Amino acid sequence: IDILATLGNGFPVDKAKNKALLVGGGIGVPPLYELSKQLNERGIETVHVLGFRSAKDVFYQQQFEALGETHIVTEDGSLGTTGFVTTVIDALPVDYDIF
Repeated sequence: IDILATLGNGFPVDKAKNKALLVGGGIGVPPLYELSKQLNERGIETVHVLGFRSAKDVFYQQQFEALGETHIVTEDGSLGTTGFVTTVIDALPVDYDIF
């Protein structure tokens, strides 16, 4: 029997103070959900910018919305903002502890 334990380096949740901007797309979205929960438990406000190819590819939208402000971006414009996550990031104020 082989067991594969946790891989990777995780996220530095101890560095956040007030507000964190979490940005991800596609398969990079699921790890941000757990990170957002951990930050919320520490009293850190989270803002999410999640990118997908189209509306049919969007997942976890309601779960992220329950944790904080959430922006959905689709390449084809079928849901949320049209374009890429950078389109939304450029429009947001720069007042976050973590990028």
